[in-house]
Amino acid sequence: MTRMLRKLLLVACILVYITPVFSTCNGTNDNELWIIGLFPHSGGWDVGPLVEPGAALAIQEINEDDSILPGNELCIAYYDTECNAAVGLRQVVESVNNEDLDVLGIIGAGCSIVSTPVSLLSQAFDLTMISWGSTSPALANDLYYNFYRLVNSDSRQGVAWSYVLEHYNWMKVATLNSQQELHSLLTEAFFEVAPDAGIEILESRSFAPHSPEEVFRTHLESIKKSKATIILLACYADDARTIFRIAKDVGLLEPGYQWLTTDSVLIENFWIDSELSDEENDELLENVVGLMGLNPHPPTGDNYEEFLDNFLEFSGFSKVDSYVPFPYEAAYLFAYVFDDIIEEGGDFSEYNSELLLDIRQKIKESSYPGLFGDIVFNEERERSSDYILQTIGFDGEKLDVSRVNPENFDVYLSEVNFIGSTREEPITDVPLDALPTDVYTKPQVLVISLSVFAGIGVLISLILLYGIYTFRNVPRIKSASPNFLYEVVIGAILAFCTVFIMVPNTTQISCIISLFLGHNAFGIAFTALFAKSWRLYAIFKRKKLDVKVITDLDLQIRFIVPTILVINVYLIIWVIADLPVLTTDTTIFPGEAINVVHMRCISENTFWKFLLFAVEGIWLLIGVFLSYKTRGYESKFNEASAIALSIYNILFFGIVILPVSQLLTLREDQEFLLQSAALILTSYGVLSSLFIPKFWALRNPEERIERKTTIKTSISSINDFRIDTIGTNLSIDADDLNGPMEQLRVILPKSIYNTLLNNLADLTE
Repeated sequence: MTRMLRKLLLVACILVYITPVFSTCNGTNDNELWIIGLFPHSGGWDVGPLVEPGAALAIQEINEDDSILPGNELCIAYYDTECNAAVGLRQVVESVNNEDLDVLGIIGAGCSIVSTPVSLLSQAFDLTMISWGSTSPALANDLYYNFYRLVNSDSRQGVAWSYVLEHYNWMKVATLNSQQELHSLLTEAFFEVAPDAGIEILESRSFAPHSPEEVFRTHLESIKKSKATIILLACYADDARTIFRIAKDVGLLEPGYQWLTTDSVLIENFWIDSELSDEENDELLENVVGLMGLNPHPPTGDNYEEFLDNFLEFSGFSKVDSYVPFPYEAAYLFAYVFDDIIEEGGDFSEYNSELLLDIRQKIKESSYPGLFGDIVFNEERERSSDYILQTIGFDGEKLDVSRVNPENFDVYLSEVNFIGSTREEPITDVPLDALPTDVYTKPQVLVISLSVFAGIGVLISLILLYGIYTFRNVPRIKSASPNFLYEVVIGAILAFCTVFIMVPNTTQISCIISLFLGHNAFGIAFTALFAKSWRLYAIFKRKKLDVKVITDLDLQIRFIVPTILVINVYLIIWVIADLPVLTTDTTIFPGEAINVVHMRCISENTFWKFLLFAVEGIWLLIGVFLSYKTRGYESKFNEASAIALSIYNILFFGIVILPVSQLLTLREDQEFLLQSAALILTSYGVLSSLFIPKFWALRNPEERIERKTTIKTSISSINDFRIDTIGTNLSIDADDLNGPMEQLRVILPKSIYNTLLNNLADLTE
């Protein structure tokens, strides 16, 4: 650009006087440090009203912070560039010729078609620009040496396009781009990398901005004839509105087509035309549902979360646009630079080129803090940042799909961070009928690992069943009630089998079987433990010398049978009244192709499962209460402690892990992992707590002796057992008194208990 051309631009701009939208200071104080902000409130990319408050918030915070620019006030004059180069040029001339303003720098512009000429013009005034949204690759040229930006060049976005397509295996595409410089260069960057990614470009079309509808229709009909089903669009939002309206007529929005665009299109409510009625705008929204595009990825961390809260309160908005952080950071960057110059003895009252060039040098060497971390510019005067791949939902909200990192053109897709401008959950409303579906398959490593653990659990359970039967008359096992031990082990086996049922891809039958197996596993194993705990509590809470005998049969009738009956009747009613139907879950998860679907069994009403979880949870809490009350009761074999530990184990996995897996929206393998881990770990925990101490003790040969000594007594009823009723008219197996005598040992004073033992010994045959 020659010096003569710069002068001609300057003369042309002075012809029209344009006032700023508004300014924050009156321009009369000597301590005012002025910058100007260029934001498009209208035109092709009218995002200004959404992002301008970001700069305003920063200005307010800076002026309220005594540690930054003490004794000075940072001021900004805002201009609406209308996304028009001529308007932007005139506004810069108006500001630098305002005698009340000593302009020290420029925040903006947003539109590249404004930033390109404004950068050249502002060089004549030694002003430095920090752009919050201009992404044209042309601005990386050294010709624009005074232009810095906090966003990526669109050449990186073109590369990111190719990796998104490769990730989703969308290999045959068509492109449609505006002939504006940034959109043409973005498309060219994509053309350069597409062949290496194996992407075939079936059709490529370009158009002049604001072309007649006939031009758009011709291009779209040509794309349809090419048989391309993936269409890449690079233009501003105003042209995109027209394109999508015509694309619907042409048939390019039918199932089988997917559109991918850029941040120039994917702004809030870009489809809304102020000249149309609400009903017509709703029809336009229907045209863009499922559209995908790239936007700058918002920062993460505590600083950004604090910024979000402050911005929403300051602006009154309900959401934050992706570009809001950048003007906020630009204002702070200027403030930090000015503050450093003042600390080094610089004098802003002497407004000259030396001061302005010092500002540029410090920006060039920037390492000042920002929301994304320290602000550091590369050789192309841009700060690299990630993209977020988003899509338009049925309600018009932008929904996160994946994160794309183009650092050094090494682009990859990684986990999504749900923050800021979008709801904090995966998408659930993308129309997947536009693509052939691919049913999700659980990772083999996960399937094999959990199957092995479950298989080992079944084997251990079978060994335990054999051990219980073999040693059923040994005091240590007999005192623990073998019947209940059998039931605990059977419950564990059912839990392990539930894992096996969940291993294959979900089917209608597997849904029903796993439902019954899982809840019956809980019902049998836990109720057996509950019954044992209740018997301890019922016996030891008594204060009289009489002993209440509660037989295994009593507990089976009172607890086990009713519980199993209630659970199964409830499940049968559930299945009959509201059968969990195998359903295609269209949730899109991070790093997953948009056409992948998950198969889940879902009832129309969710209260069925949550009511059952609630009842089982209350049942568990009662069991925990009983375990807590009986935890300190002494017994020869420490049975109370083992039961309590087992119930606590079930509590954690049964009332925490399993319900959480139902409440959260999880990928199929994540849900499978949580549920399987809960079943396996709970079963292992219960079996370990109950049986390791018992069978470890049986290593001692004396522990394996089966005692069957016969005792004659006159105990007419253990329920009314008293010391003075001992006689000789009843024959009873000595082992049958093990339980009652253990209970009496705790209840009776030691001297009375020893006397009773001696009396019983005298009655032994």
